[in-house]
Amino acid sequence: MRLLLLSCAVVLELISADQLRQSVSDPRLYLLLHALSSLAIAGWAWLKLPQHYKASFTATLALFFTFAFLMPVFGLFITITVLLFALHHQHSKSSQDFHTFEVPVLEEAPGEQIETPLHSPGGIRLMLLNSPCVQKRLDSVLYTRNLSDKEAVPLLRIALKDDADDVRLLAYSLLDRKESAISDRIQQLKASLEQIAEHAGYARARTLLKLAESYWELSYLGFSEGELRQFTLQQAQSYLQRSLELDATPEGRAMMGRIYLKLGYIDDAEEQFQLATRDGLAAEPYLSYMAEAAFLAGEYDKVRDALRRLPDNLSNAELQQLREYWL
Repeated sequence: MRLLLLSCAVVLELISADQLRQSVSDPRLYLLLHALSSLAIAGWAWLKLPQHYKASFTATLALFFTFAFLMPVFGLFITITVLLFALHHQHSKSSQDFHTFEVPVLEEAPGEQIETPLHSPGGIRLMLLNSPCVQKRLDSVLYTRNLSDKEAVPLLRIALKDDADDVRLLAYSLLDRKESAISDRIQQLKASLEQIAEHAGYARARTLLKLAESYWELSYLGFSEGELRQFTLQQAQSYLQRSLELDATPEGRAMMGRIYLKLGYIDDAEEQFQLATRDGLAAEPYLSYMAEAAFLAGEYDKVRDALRRLPDNLSNAELQQLREYWL
């Protein structure tokens, strides 16, 4: 069929060209022959097209017919040449497969802490590192949404190194969403701070404290690294210092101690921890930081003293091992 249409198109076009060359007074015969030739070559082109290009029969046929009809003689041979060349050199179709994954149904409420071994941070970590099933690793990444940022971010960073693209992309998406949420919060707090009057000391102190906490969170969760991390810590220090000048809370001083510790100001960090505990803050949550500050200052007796004050049944296995080593 294709060969017949091609032959008819060429013969009719040659006859019509001969009619045009002889300058026949009545052009209707030429137009009829040329139209039939254009229609035949359009049909041949349609049959030659790959299946995935045959979206609309009428539109495709009209395109080839118009091209051939509006260019006497040349349109026919250009259509044949271009189509044959394109079909001979066509590239294999590159397709991207997208997979839709359903969110796993959880028995726990969205905000409820998960305690089952499989859904705990340790269970998710083991699944991400050891499971050969991509779907199970994807489910594990999704389960991190039920964890706190402190627990979820290290797990998502493990998932970023996964061999499967789907796992890496999902982990990156969740991390990016968390970082964007913190950045948006910082912008909102800065806008709120500008609207608070200078004499409203307590309101300004609370807003400054929240800004410091947000910058600290960017650094603590690892969203800023290198010089950016240094800048983030300095921003947290600056906002927290302004907050403490208005309302020096023990919690604020303890946070300042942690910031100083990360910046390498060991003496200042020790001083802030001492002021926080002196003002009534429970020392137990900060004993590990006080031990770290003492270690960096070379005061090893203080390290032992701080670790000795920790409870015996620590939930943090690494801290428990550290305590046993020193004591």
